[in-house]
Formats: sequence, structure tokens, C-alpha cells
Amino acid sequence: MEEVLGRVPPSSEETSSLAAETRLLRKQTEELVKEIRLLRESLQRKATPAASPKKAGAVNPAPAVAPAPPVPAPAPAPVPVPPPAPAAPPVSAAPSPPPVSAPSAVPVAEPVSSTTAKVVSAGWGDGNTADFFLNDRKIDIRGEAGRRGLNVVTIDPDTQQVMSRKTYDVWADPQTENTRLAADINSMPDGRVILVACKDSGMENLDARAIAALWSAGATIPGGKEREGYALIGIKGSDALAEEQGGRVEIEGQLPFFVRHPPPLPPSSPSPPPIPVAQQPQEFSPPTWAKEPAAPKPPSTFPTAPPTAEPTQKVRVPKLQVDPQGGVTYQDETVERDGKPEEQGQSWQEVVLMLDKLQAKIKAKRLAGAQP
Repeated sequence: MEEVLGRVPPSSEETSSLAAETRLLRKQTEELVKEIRLLRESLQRKATPAASPKKAGAVNPAPAVAPAPPVPAPAPAPVPVPPPAPAAPPVSAAPSPPPVSAPSAVPVAEPVSSTTAKVVSAGWGDGNTADFFLNDRKIDIRGEAGRRGLNVVTIDPDTQQVMSRKTYDVWADPQTENTRLAADINSMPDGRVILVACKDSGMENLDARAIAALWSAGATIPGGKEREGYALIGIKGSDALAEEQGGRVEIEGQLPFFVRHPPPLPPSSPSPPPIPVAQQPQEFSPPTWAKEPAAPKPPSTFPTAPPTAEPTQKVRVPKLQVDPQGGVTYQDETVERDGKPEEQGQSWQEVVLMLDKLQAKIKAKRLAGAQP
């Protein structure tokens, strides 16, 4: 029925509030009725005179007035019940904030007590590489000629740091690089970790000093071949953790301490860009006419001074004498000769050479005449 009339039935909360108000009104009405009843009784007592004794000769009092009928208590006025308030439109409940979970304890990372070292090496035809890794992080290393030859990384277990990153091009300069490699390894203290990788080629040029230095770090190779890979994880003064030789090799070893990863090396200074041909300085080339000798000047028709005679000079001239047996003797004589120094004759060295040749010919003729 209420649905037909378009009314919405009150909710349970509204019904309970209305019932509470009704009980309160009912209680107030009962108290009001009690007060009216008490007021009526007090009025009745005041209207009825008190009975007094009769005196002689007294005039009979007038008959008592009948008491007024009791005034009926007014009925309690009906308390108007307020119409039910229209139902409020449903209010969508605000989304409750997600429950805040108590912050969980941050897990404390356990200290790293070891490091995995990996070395990769390959010759020219098998990858041409030489790389080093610490816990799968590549170590930055640079060198001349594309790091050809032996690449060496050293680690200090006491400071847990990478101490050096060097390359040795034993392929291009075996004598110098073998000497440098042996000196560097021999100068290291015992316990130093030495990582070695060969790139491109160079194992074939290792000499006895370099091989002996590698042996001091636990290596066992007697030498190598051209364009062959070689990898070593060695310890100075102890056995190697890993070693392998071949076209392309890859080895790993567990270091019993944590190694801090080295920072990258600073970039090398870039080479200046090539100068365009149009801007390149051109060398000066004199014209063809400047290269040709100048033509002799024609003789002058003007009279010139008479030519001066060359002064006479005393020079030493060798005097040669040949005896009948073929012997040759010579001695110096000082003579006067006109002319320039180049016209003074041959030098002593030329004269001695001529004499030697002449004596050789004479001896050869003598031997030919002595034979029957």
C-alpha cells in the first residue's frame, strides 16, 4: 500500500526514534494527570467547612451547601505524531582508506665474503678478446694496439682492491715487453691475485723470463702458439685457481674475500680530426724556371783588369822508382808548382793504393814466368 501511495517505509532507525519519542510523551502525560488529580483534591478540602459543636440559643446554621461535583480531569491531549520524515537519498559511503600495514622490518643484507672472478680470452680467429669480470661486472682496461698481447689485472687481498690494469704487447716488441712483464710480476708480494688473458696473439713470443714469472703465480704452461687464447687466475707464490689454453677459453675462480669494483678509467684524449685537403698547408714548390741553372752571362765589352797569375806553391809530390827485379820505392820531394790545389796531383792514399795494385800485378807475372 505504501508503495502504491509513493511513500517509502521508514527505516529501522527512524522507527526506533519514533517509539522513544512516544514513550517520552506518554510518561509526561501520566505525570500531568497526577498533578491535575492532586490539584482537584486540594480544592475539595478547601470547599468543605470543618464541623464545629452547637451552642445554646444559637441559631441553626443554614444547611450546608452541597459540595460541588468533582471536576473531571481533563483528558490528556493527544500528542500529534509527526509524519515520518522523507527518506534521505542514499549517501554513497566514502571509500575507506586501505588498511595501513605495519612496516615490515628491512632485511639486512649479509656481508659479501667472497668474489667470483672470471677471465675470457680468445685469439685473432676465435673472437679476439681479453676480458675480466668480478661478480659478473666487467673491469675497464685499456692499452695500446687494441690491447694486443697479454692483459694482466692484479688484486690485493688485504685492501680488497684492484691494484693494476696493464697490457704487454709481446707480439710487436717481445724483448721489451717480456722484460717488463717479468719485472712487474716478480716485484709483487706473495698472495697477490694475478689475472691474465691473451688477446689476438703473443703467446708464441714469451721467453724464459716471462714464463718463469707466470710460473711463480701458479701457471703450468711451457709456452704458446701464435694467435692462441690463454687465461689464468693465479696467486703469487701459490697454486693457480684456474688455467686454460686454447683458441677461446673462459675460466672462473672463487676468491675468498670481497673485492671492490674498480672505477672506470678516464677517457683517453681524442685524436684531432683530420684536416680537410683544402685546408692542409701546401709545401712551396718553386717554378720550373727557378730550378734550371741560370744561363751564362755574355762577356762584357768593357775593358777589365788584367788577370792575376796564380801564386806558386810548394807541394810534396811522391817520387816513384822501380828496380829491375820489380821492386818499387817512393819518396817525397818538394817542388814548386803553379795551379790550384786540385791540380797538385793525387793524394797519398791514392798513391799507396796504386802501388799495391802494381806490386800485385808484378808478382803475378813472375809466377807465370817461373812455371815451365
